[in-house]
Amino acid sequence: MDIEKLIRPDSDNSKGSRSKLITATIDSTISLLDGLIQIKSVNNDIVDLTKKILNYAQNNPSKYFSEHNIIDGAFFEWYYQAINYLNKQDFDNLVKHYYKLPYVLSEITLTMQSSSKRLVFADETGEIFLYNYFSLGHYQPFERIELHFENETIFYIKPKGNKYSLDDIRKYGVYQIPHSNIFIKQVGKGRERIISRYQCNLKAVADDDVPFEMISPEKLIEHKLTTPYINKFEKALEYIKKIDIDLYQETNVLTRDITLLRGFPFIGGSSLNHFGTSFFNLLPEWSIECYADHIVHEAAHQKIHSIFELEPILLNPNDTLAKSPIRPDKRPLEGIFHATFVFYRLSHFFFKAVENNYSKEAEIRLHRHLLGFYAGVDQLIEFGKFNPTGIAYVDYLQKEKSRFKKRIEFPEATLYNQIPIDYEKPRNLTFVTE
Repeated sequence: MDIEKLIRPDSDNSKGSRSKLITATIDSTISLLDGLIQIKSVNNDIVDLTKKILNYAQNNPSKYFSEHNIIDGAFFEWYYQAINYLNKQDFDNLVKHYYKLPYVLSEITLTMQSSSKRLVFADETGEIFLYNYFSLGHYQPFERIELHFENETIFYIKPKGNKYSLDDIRKYGVYQIPHSNIFIKQVGKGRERIISRYQCNLKAVADDDVPFEMISPEKLIEHKLTTPYINKFEKALEYIKKIDIDLYQETNVLTRDITLLRGFPFIGGSSLNHFGTSFFNLLPEWSIECYADHIVHEAAHQKIHSIFELEPILLNPNDTLAKSPIRPDKRPLEGIFHATFVFYRLSHFFFKAVENNYSKEAEIRLHRHLLGFYAGVDQLIEFGKFNPTGIAYVDYLQKEKSRFKKRIEFPEATLYNQIPIDYEKPRNLTFVTE
């Protein structure tokens, strides 16, 4: 296996690895449904609708993985909750959970026929009339369902008793970042659940945390934040494009949407449980370098998920013997595995930034990320247990570390300690120079 080709920025490779992950998740979902049918009574209409949508997505990957993006973070969030019910043998709730799935899958696969004004899911073999599903009277978990119309206008359908009204999507906080494939999305119960999990996880390491919340569309409008955020993300993506066109193109494949939130000490995060979504707590007045840093940071996590989730290369992910490369708390080795790749990507990016578009902040960020990369490689070598692909991967990172050290042997404390507020200042890291 060509490790360099696998992990370097490459939009085509990332499309392939992302599609592979999605296909495997769909396969698992269908198998889970088939097994559930054998032990529980499930509404046949819902089963048929669910399978038809899944099979169509599975058989038309190029259309649904790229153009319509049927499988997005909401599906992954649904899937991992289903696995949670399965592991608990909670089949009653699993059945109820399956009743939600057509709504999740229908978010971006619905069209409206202008002649009949009927809501339908259309495929090559015929049509599924959505009102038939609505009339079943089963669980309705979502407040809104996204609709794409023939004229490419996007709307939401909102249940109001037995009637459904259409509202312009802009009212619900969904905005495309110009000149990119990435959207800002401020709606979704799945996003809210992911944010709640971040809150719980950070309580273990932060005493003065502020409750997390997704910035509501109303607050974006009320505080006139929409345009500043869109402009800052647009400029940050332009900055990435100027520095590394391959990384820019890959980011547009891996990052499907961005969700803005508030709550200290969280700054940024992404999760396989909402794959393709980057969660950010960035202020509009922060720098372009800052925004670019965190876009690249979360896309790197998404890259690792897409290429190594189905075939893990780290054999002892839960071990906690290693020191965290930057953070003062101990982390499972899987966290260090992810962090080291993120530091590698950011170091590579800011080396180019310093060379091609120098700024003092870019140099500060470079030294901070080099510090984490050098330390992370050492920790993986000392504590990680890998399969043959993993051994080749760590060997490649070690060679990259040697290459970087020929340019900057030791990151300078006078620089990395100036890191802006969006990152913690490094602590207790003398071991990286030993």
